[in-house]
Amino acid sequence: MSETEIKTMNEKSLRTRSAGSLNEIFHIPDFQRGYRWRREEVKTLLDDLNSHLKNHSYIDNLSPYYLQPIVVFEREDGSYNLIDGQQRLTTLFLINMALQKRKEVEEKISETLAQQDIPYNNPLEDLKPLAYSVIYDTRTDSEDFLKNISDKTIDEAGKFPDFLYMWHAYQAAKEWIDQHLKKKDINLHNLASLLEDKVKLIWYELPKGGDQWKKFSDLNIGKIPLTNSELIKALFLRDDNNLMEEHEKTTVVQQWDDMERELGDKDFWSFLTNEEPEKYDTKIDLIFDIIANKSPDEYDDYFTFIQFDKKLKGEDGRNIAGKDRWDEVYLQYLRLRDWYEAEDNEYYHKIGYLVAAGKNLQEIFNATVTKDQKQFRKYLDDEIKNTINLNGRKLEELSYANDYSLITRILLLFNVMTLQKGGDRSRRYSFRRHKRVKGGWSLEHIHAQNSRGLTKGKEWNAWISAHIPVLNRFRDFNILAGNKDKVVNIEEIIKRMKDFLTDLAENPKEGQLSARFDQINEDFSKIYYDGIDTDYDEYKDSIANLALLGRDDNAALNNAVFSVKRDKILNRSEEGFVPFCTREVFLKAYNESDENEQFFFWSETDRKNYLEKIKNVLEDYLPKETEENDEKYLYEN
Repeated sequence: MSETEIKTMNEKSLRTRSAGSLNEIFHIPDFQRGYRWRREEVKTLLDDLNSHLKNHSYIDNLSPYYLQPIVVFEREDGSYNLIDGQQRLTTLFLINMALQKRKEVEEKISETLAQQDIPYNNPLEDLKPLAYSVIYDTRTDSEDFLKNISDKTIDEAGKFPDFLYMWHAYQAAKEWIDQHLKKKDINLHNLASLLEDKVKLIWYELPKGGDQWKKFSDLNIGKIPLTNSELIKALFLRDDNNLMEEHEKTTVVQQWDDMERELGDKDFWSFLTNEEPEKYDTKIDLIFDIIANKSPDEYDDYFTFIQFDKKLKGEDGRNIAGKDRWDEVYLQYLRLRDWYEAEDNEYYHKIGYLVAAGKNLQEIFNATVTKDQKQFRKYLDDEIKNTINLNGRKLEELSYANDYSLITRILLLFNVMTLQKGGDRSRRYSFRRHKRVKGGWSLEHIHAQNSRGLTKGKEWNAWISAHIPVLNRFRDFNILAGNKDKVVNIEEIIKRMKDFLTDLAENPKEGQLSARFDQINEDFSKIYYDGIDTDYDEYKDSIANLALLGRDDNAALNNAVFSVKRDKILNRSEEGFVPFCTREVFLKAYNESDENEQFFFWSETDRKNYLEKIKNVLEDYLPKETEENDEKYLYEN
């Protein structure tokens, strides 16, 4: 804001104050949002201040740096309610604290150099702490936290979202100072002087008897991006709400904090939504969106607040946001929490699957209004059936090319319900890890017969390096089985593979080696699949040859034989996430056969048993297979 703009404003209603001249106690009323400036915003302010300094040769000639107005209301004890401007005042305080910490470093430098008779002028020698206080009424210890933030750990800050934002803002200011000192791009003395004397805040004081809540709403709706939840909080905690006693407001604040903290649990969050947590500055907004039945395509940013504002007004327009109304909200939240925590995991797995499959949680939540527990369970099962509707087909008729999304949902449900039916209540499908798989999800061919599509030296190297150990084990198996001719052929292809890798390293000209690699690949297939897998083209894209795997993992395994894929998948680090049933597939857990040789292959027996297991686990959601259904399928096709 320019000086010209300031002079044109009503001079009777405002005056300017430097940050260093403030010595008031500022209270942040309950109905306001907490501190929410991010590291980037703090650094942007400091960049702007430093740029302002560089435009002036001497600090004495420095023009004022104006911040946006602060709006205050004097309390009976002489302190002030800060109606607007708490983000700015708190940030200036944190920057001053970062400079105070740097002053300690400069003092140690000065003392050390003095012992060596080296003169040193401490640039922050005259720096004073800012004299004002900022007290968040919902946090009785906020004043102490701010004034002692240099001694606070991130664990201490993590108790409340406000404190965590403050801690990060303070750290950002310290980092900015250190970085610019290293670049010799800052004058600490001038920066401190600027903050104390030249940063001007436009002081606007509301008249006694003014409506603080109305002014707060006028200032923030559409102008400052408050979240819906912060505005809803104001409906309950505003000063003129006489429907709540002070101790009841304290309870609301405590329950509010509990909800915000619990929603920070990534497992709980991932159960409720597919949205990234970072989308919500205040996580509790998700709960209010659900209760307000906000649709994903709602364009009005303040839809949720408007719905609550309507709900919390009586017929005469009075605010009716009493404790009983808050209890309704809190009980609705507890219902969601109970779904997540229920000991038998039924709601956790069924609702978690539906949300992961794209079902809107609002719709599920609304279904509880008109249904008893038995009806609600049936509703969930019916919705699950709808997500894997085969439209009269058989499971084995689905194909990779035509039913990719449907098969993906079926295999997700197979994984989820396998754990649900396992009887171990401590085992739950991790929707958090599921939703954070790098690259998203894809279908992996359990068995791929050859290395089609490999054309680069790096790809050849990776494929051969992965398959030589498998051939070594395959050779040892055939030695024990007495297959001498096969052993000779295996050893010959192993030697050719090793020679190829040597030549590739010495002369990596892909054009000269392409035909040679293709021949090695063809001969490998003849030896490895000798007399086995003659019907590959018939089953390769059926669900019996598909498993759920992260897209990035799939890309790395695409052209490997079953045995190589098994080694890589079973050795995945904890950083990755391989679904339970995918691991079971490569452990051949669904095959009770004693055919040892088949350990190297995904056999016909494996495929049949795997398909049967999927059908058994999902029997409640798949159509019953009867002769009548078979005839109907043949007739329609």
